[in-house]
Amino acid sequence: MSKINFYYLVIFYFFSALLNLHLLRNLIPGFEFILILVLFSAIFISINHLEFDTNNHIHWLFLSIFFVSLYVIILSLFQRDASGDLLSLSQVILSSARLMIMPLSVIVFFIYVKDEKVLFNVINLFIFISVLAALSYVYQYYFGAIEWFASGSGEFKRGVNYRFSSLHGSITVSAVTLSLAFVSASYIYRSLTLRAIILPIILIGLIMSLQKASLINIVLILFLIFLFSESKIKIFLIYLFASIILYITIQSLYEFNNELIFVSHLYDLISHTLNTNLFEDKGLEGDSLRFRLYGGAMGMISEYGSQMIIYGKGFVGAGSTMGIIGGQSHNTFWDLIFMGGFIYFLLFVILIMATMKIFIKPQNKYDKIFAISNIILIINCLQSSILFFQPVTSFIFWLSIIYASNKNLFHSSIKIDQ
Repeated sequence: MSKINFYYLVIFYFFSALLNLHLLRNLIPGFEFILILVLFSAIFISINHLEFDTNNHIHWLFLSIFFVSLYVIILSLFQRDASGDLLSLSQVILSSARLMIMPLSVIVFFIYVKDEKVLFNVINLFIFISVLAALSYVYQYYFGAIEWFASGSGEFKRGVNYRFSSLHGSITVSAVTLSLAFVSASYIYRSLTLRAIILPIILIGLIMSLQKASLINIVLILFLIFLFSESKIKIFLIYLFASIILYITIQSLYEFNNELIFVSHLYDLISHTLNTNLFEDKGLEGDSLRFRLYGGAMGMISEYGSQMIIYGKGFVGAGSTMGIIGGQSHNTFWDLIFMGGFIYFLLFVILIMATMKIFIKPQNKYDKIFAISNIILIINCLQSSILFFQPVTSFIFWLSIIYASNKNLFHSSIKIDQ
């Protein structure tokens, strides 16, 4: 394996930063053009370092997904939206950019992420930007919504507090992205001091997102960390001690001043979650668990016909998440079926199973990061749209594919956790 030029690596890190800061498109004119330019530059200057192993089933699975994604684009040229109009070329181009940004980025990952040092650095980059995203909630709480953030920021309340979007994207996205950052930061740093600084900041961001998914993800993360721990008694005692301290602290702060930023947000989040009937039907635009698991999908099938399950309906199948007028299922797996047919969904399922099989008996911190993060992402895919293609929500997932495709290469440079 030939070594990547240092200056090429700088371009790669710059591209990774742009990918995680995709919201800058609302602030910087032509940002999408800059991102695509850097993307293709990174591929072009190092294309000779791209290695395809014909005996590697993960490489073949990714290649299959890439070509079915191209099929989705071609299929979209012949589809009509909810108004009955054929999709315009500009709509297809815009949606294609949304769909292909991560598959193309994975090619860059395959070229550059070939050792533990680079993997460590890009995960660090993801965590650093996630910390900024968490802090953006605190800033907006005191100074108001940031104008160039995603729409809806600071417009609606949950309890007594306004819901804001963050540097990661829309109002709903940070429940996923900050959860993945929390998992990554829990394992990647040896320094207790560093973890003691970063983890609370990310936790505050999760709570201030005021998303039910944030609270569920926190509980899920703690359970999975316990499950993958070699010393379960130690982790249980840490949880018990931390829970007692946290409970006493929050109770004291609430009695002192229940309008404190952390206390009021935590109260609103818990109250909203406990008072919500997750299975309550709320119509086509509802957010009940039943609607997201199959209700939205049934609405899509009713509108466009069951044949879309077989061969898909292009970007129309994912609706507004791909910038197309029409309904949507609010479920990533249904999105895959409705865009590219059952084969698209099946390829992703096989890819997930192939990688999770590698991580299921974790031997080091990266195994644990990717195993837990992918479980979190998969569960969130059941109630959120197109998470495998959103740059920040899927960043760790696609890195896990790179790692799993050549674990032996990384394994040689990673000290095994005992």
